[in-house]
Amino acid sequence: VFISSRARLLIGFTLLFSVVFAGAFYWFYVYSTNVAITRLEQEVLDMVKGAAQGVNVDEFVGLANEGEVRADGYTDDPRYWSHVDWLVRVSRTNPNAQVYSYITGTELKEVIFIGSVGAVNTSPGGDPPPWGAKFKERYTSSGKGSANLLTGLDHLGAKTTIYEDKWGSWMSGYGPIVDAQGEKVGAI
Repeated sequence: VFISSRARLLIGFTLLFSVVFAGAFYWFYVYSTNVAITRLEQEVLDMVKGAAQGVNVDEFVGLANEGEVRADGYTDDPRYWSHVDWLVRVSRTNPNAQVYSYITGTELKEVIFIGSVGAVNTSPGGDPPPWGAKFKERYTSSGKGSANLLTGLDHLGAKTTIYEDKWGSWMSGYGPIVDAQGEKVGAI
């Protein structure tokens, strides 16, 4: 079969440039995705650090130790509503953020939620408040990965892969709430 020189050059250049442009597209895709994920991770970590630093630690500890749960899963304790107000103010800096706080539980891998913006904010799915974690609700964490509810009780970290739980799909950051003596009393 005869193929002219012009056709062979056209086919050759087409294949060559297709490979070059496919490689350039792949590199750009990977690079831009990594830059975006790194930026999101830093924003999440900054939000967690700022949120933890703004918690009134004495009220938080008192609430966790003394707060009484009412029948609907919330409390009449004014410290709770003050704490939730702080979490809501933090979430206003990023409307996609669903901020909550918790302490370590008594069982293995268990945490106990203290405050959540779900007490007063509409859910990402449009459900009216209250939704999400209630006051002193117990939750068993899967404890997988380098950043999760359990590691948040010890150190700052972010989970950059999207995951799902009973409240939705998320990319999360966790970090400890520290008192004046440097002790970790909970997490956010």
